[in-house]
Amino acid sequence: MKITKTNKNENCSSGVYLSPEESAWWIVSDSAKKENFLDANGEYFLESISKMKPGNWNYKSQRSSNLRHYGPRAQEVYKVFRKG
Repeated sequence: MKITKTNKNENCSSGVYLSPEESAWWIVSDSAKKENFLDANGEYFLESISKMKPGNWNYKSQRSSNLRHYGPRAQEVYKVFRKG
């Protein structure tokens, strides 16, 4: 993948951005930035999510280990949903 531009504005409208002094890309997931929603099978998602083991962590490259991130690991999402 070739990155040709980073967004210095944290109000990014779509895609991903890299904030100054951060080591991780952020994915835009605001519902106001999306369209064409379709209903999903809620029971399927709840059952699938219940198979994951959420946790909290800090990134190795972070300057401070006091900033914690919460949620599932990408590997678990892939394992349960078979998508990246």
